[in-house]
Amino acid sequence: MSTRGHQPGSDVVCWSHLRWHEGLQRPQQLMARFAQGRRVFFIEEPIDDDVSRLVARKEGGGVVVVEVHLARGLGAQDRTAEAKGLIELLYAQEHIEAPIAWHTSPLLYEIARELPAVVVVYDAGPVLSAPPTSPELSELEGELLTDADVVFASDSLDVAGRQHGNLYALPSAEVDARSEWDQLFVEVRRIIDAALSAEPLRRLLDSLGA
Repeated sequence: MSTRGHQPGSDVVCWSHLRWHEGLQRPQQLMARFAQGRRVFFIEEPIDDDVSRLVARKEGGGVVVVEVHLARGLGAQDRTAEAKGLIELLYAQEHIEAPIAWHTSPLLYEIARELPAVVVVYDAGPVLSAPPTSPELSELEGELLTDADVVFASDSLDVAGRQHGNLYALPSAEVDARSEWDQLFVEVRRIIDAALSAEPLRRLLDSLGA
């Protein structure tokens, strides 16, 4: 599965609070289409197990679904460290060096925030129809919004609490036909490609202290 020499943005790592088989919602629809031209790793929220391990499987469309299994009894900090270590191993084995990091919620950002990413996307889908109420999630979402290059929100989402300079509204539940998802993906890909094009200039400005 691993391939050397990938260009920045040629991989997509989707950090999802949804399971791949929990229906064809927006993350699954978009990732399946990204997989037609990029490597896509769909990392699911950790689950308890007897031992810590990763279980990866390739779906029919080419998406690699990654289950994060964590040993029972670990404290919160140890769970985060254990999960991060497993994902770092995945990155090393698969030569994931400068991916598009796609987040469907802030739940996994504590694991992901220190891992490399050329572009960070926050796709605040319809499941998160309002900003999170717990202090921990609110803090993580604040960090994610600060770090995100692109933010997608649902039409029904109250975006007042998620101000961002590069925010786009996307439909979700009302998109049913395959052709409609295809059209939506064309627009999403255009936005992501623009963010990728802007990244080298941003890195240069950062290096100059601008």
